[in-house]
Amino acid sequence: MQKTLIKYFKSLGIEVYTNTKARGHQGFFLKNRIDISKNTKEERIIPTLLHEFAHYIHAKIEPEMVKTGGSLKTLFDLSTYQLIDLSTVQKELLQVTSFVDENSHLLKLKTHKEQMKNKIKTLETEIKKDYPNFMRSKKFREFDKYIKKSKAKYLLKYDRVKFISPFLRHI
Repeated sequence: MQKTLIKYFKSLGIEVYTNTKARGHQGFFLKNRIDISKNTKEERIIPTLLHEFAHYIHAKIEPEMVKTGGSLKTLFDLSTYQLIDLSTVQKELLQVTSFVDENSHLLKLKTHKEQMKNKIKTLETEIKKDYPNFMRSKKFREFDKYIKKSKAKYLLKYDRVKFISPFLRHI
């Protein structure tokens, strides 16, 4: 099936390479060329080929897609259907993605985030047992006084973590 699909793509004038590193995750399409990563599992090659072929079709419908990123309005020809708006199409595409791609739920990331939050809370309560005035949001002067006179004073200079908020750039 895979060879037949590749032969069909080549008959359309698309170059297909299945033994590359591929710039994308599993595959990549650009200017009539499809690269499939050599690290892609055998059962994922055909879905990846079809996905990249969809990019080829989109490039044929909307030639400026590479520069502009493309638009759903052009892809789904929403100008002829006044009843359907762009937000409805976006919602449905997100639902399809969630249904098809188990990684789109970010389950591993969310569980890891929760574990880190819980670990931070337990460490904070442990610190508050000895130092009830401790607050994570403010500089802890008692600790700074102690550490400046100890052998661990280099931690103040080299091991400090700063969080800079993305919007107002607060440290």
